[in-house]
Amino acid sequence: MKLREIYEKAVDTGMTSDPRGREAALKDLQRTGRDYAALKPEEKEFFDRESLQNPYADSRILNGLGDEDVKTILIGIDIEVGEILLCESLRGRGEPIDLVMSHPSGGHGLCQPVFCNAYAV
Repeated sequence: MKLREIYEKAVDTGMTSDPRGREAALKDLQRTGRDYAALKPEEKEFFDRESLQNPYADSRILNGLGDEDVKTILIGIDIEVGEILLCESLRGRGEPIDLVMSHPSGGHGLCQPVFCNAYAV
């Protein structure tokens, strides 16, 4: 499965499970689209374009482009540096870990190109 597919499924699942309801999440996307359309061209350069398809600012692919193949995932709650180092150590021993996913995120997913934060390794 591709990283982008996992990410898109996670966002879709989040919208379906959103306590406000899916319609509220879709309205957020529509409002964001209107806001983006109203921006000047020079302002659009710095706009989080992913927010046009994903209403959750804390859920982004933080490393990778989305076309990476993912077969093995290390997933956890409150993943920090120690768990990333564990992943690297396991990979160094031949364990095939393709992706690290964490929830909750450590803040806004400000790095562009998930399932909360997805790091292709």
